[in-house]
Formats: sequence, structure tokens, C-alpha cells
Amino acid sequence: MTEATETREVPGLVVPGVSDTRRFWDQDKRLVEISVYHDEHADDPTKECGAQGTMHSFSSNHHNFLEPWDPEEYGSMKEWLDDRFPLGWVLLSYFEHGACSWFPLNSETPAGVEFRWDGVRLAGVWEIDQDVLDNYEARKGTEYETTLEKYCEGVCEEYTAWCNGHVYGFSVSVLDPGDSKPASEGGYGIYDAGSIKDCVVDTLYDLDVTSLVLIN
Repeated sequence: MTEATETREVPGLVVPGVSDTRRFWDQDKRLVEISVYHDEHADDPTKECGAQGTMHSFSSNHHNFLEPWDPEEYGSMKEWLDDRFPLGWVLLSYFEHGACSWFPLNSETPAGVEFRWDGVRLAGVWEIDQDVLDNYEARKGTEYETTLEKYCEGVCEEYTAWCNGHVYGFSVSVLDPGDSKPASEGGYGIYDAGSIKDCVVDTLYDLDVTSLVLIN
């Protein structure tokens, strides 16, 4: 998984759409080819990436189904949750109309979501683990400090992207006129389409590409 490190620009860069390729000349007259594609082999980000916790659904239609609490065994759902997930938990809501969406129960309801027909207000639970707690504590006092509810929102966004197949990869190849084989790099497992450009720019800099002229 490639992560963007800082905001940089490459003049002339036009990032291809998904399943598309664009070709350029760079500042040294090398041929640069950039492709963006759907990452069809992406794994569940809560398993692929660290400090993501675990998503559980109360629907048997989902792969991560968890049998809800038994009121004969526990006096309340909170009692069951505290016993089942001693490090912490956040309740989740779910919406599906064409695509699906997971989000914390107590967060602001996303635009277009309703619970009468296509949504379930109490649909699952996010399980907090030690890696989540360690990362959460490490963020305190930094620009990345957050609440566990907001942390959960970020996990839900990546998990939702994966459920809907919105995970991407890219490749960059640079062919010098004197070479027969291009230098190639790329990345995959990008769960945020808005991050593709930054990842491509970082890779171009790694390949000493600082400006581009579009060919097609």
C-alpha cells in the first residue's frame, strides 16, 4: 500500500481515470506512462492494515456476521458488549441502496441516508483492539489527535470503500530513449480515490520526474 507523504506537484500531470492510461514526455524527453486501475485483489482493510480494529455485522448476510446478544444471558446490550469487547467498542449503522455505507451509530447521518427502507440504525459493532488504542494514544498532542468516534469514522470509510470495490492501484513507467526496458514503480491498496494523485506524484519524484507534457 502506497501512502502519500506530503503535498507536492508535478507540472503537466493529468492523472488518468480508473482503467485508463496516459502518456507523457518528461523534462528529460523520457516517455512516461501512467495507469490507474481497480485493485481487484484488495483485502479487507481491517485485516490488511494495522490499527483498524474489527468490523462486526449483526446481519447473517454479511461475511463478518456476529450473533447479537442474548437477553437471557445478559441484562443489557452494553453488558454484553463490555464483556465481549473489553478494550472498547463503537456501535455502527448501515445503509445500502446500490452501494453500501457503514458509519458510527452516534455520528452525523450521511446525506441521502434514511432508515425507513434501506438503512439499519443498529447494524453492527466496531471492535477496538490494542493496536487501535496504541495508535490512538500516540496521536494525542499531535495534529492527528482525534476521538475514538472519529477514529471509527475513518475505519468505516475505508471498510465501506472496500465493500463497494472502490480500491485502486496505479503504475508509472519511465523509458529513457537509450534503454529498451522502462523503470517501473507503482502502488496498490489505495482505499481513497482522492489519494491517487498524491501517490502518483510521490512515485514520479522517486523516478526523478519533475515535469510532464501530455502526449495522449
